Amino acid sequence: MEGTDGGTTILRLPVAPTVKWLWWAGGVVVALHLASWWALHLGVAKARVIHLLFDLRGEGNLSAYYAALLLLTGGIVALLIARGGHAQGVMRRGWWLLALVLLFLSADEAGQVHEKFNRSMGALVGEGHMGTLHFAWVLPYAVLTAVFALVSVPWLRALPARTRRGLLVAGAVYVAGALGMEPVESMMVHMDQGSPAVVLSCTLEESLELAGLTLCLAVLLDHLRRTVPQVLLRLDP
Repeated sequence: MEGTDGGTTILRLPVAPTVKWLWWAGGVVVALHLASWWALHLGVAKARVIHLLFDLRGEGNLSAYYAALLLLTGGIVALLIARGGHAQGVMRRGWWLLALVLLFLSADEAGQVHEKFNRSMGALVGEGHMGTLHFAWVLPYAVLTAVFALVSVPWLRALPARTRRGLLVAGAVYVAGALGMEPVESMMVHMDQGSPAVVLSCTLEESLELAGLTLCLAVLLDHLRRTVPQVLLRLDP
């Protein structure tokens, strides 16, 4: 909702309905991916445009844009929490770190950074055609994830139990998709990439990522609502 109070524009964000629509949007993205693949499998050529736009395996399309938008929004919300008056000391540093991680992952998703990085890592480890390290970018990202988890322990302990549980679950779901499914897909690179097994494997991976990101954003919005109920944007000359 939007209103005005004198010279001030007031924007109101209803958290619960917003989160509901985010879940619906993620479900629609996954459904369009599967429906367009199935239509192409049945020989419906007109479905190719929809498939190109919503193919979860593709880069630079609407599905990738939606994931990048979730990450970007999550990063911005984390920054707002970090700037809030309730975040001090280890709490503030933790929120800043989470914001930086989410913003980096947003840039990664939009700019296909890990895909480009994969070529260098593949040449370094020599993964082989059917090896589990075909997507060798998971190695440095797994190390960075472990470092982030260790550094975040004091911050996680200081968080309210509700926020801590939500972020841990969201992180586990996202990592299960982003890193956990990559070795499985690496072993499928020799298969027909249009086969049901490959498509379902990719769908599971990307669905886990979208679910983790949606849950993370829901937790962040809920925490922002409880700790920083009013955010003011001041435009100075």
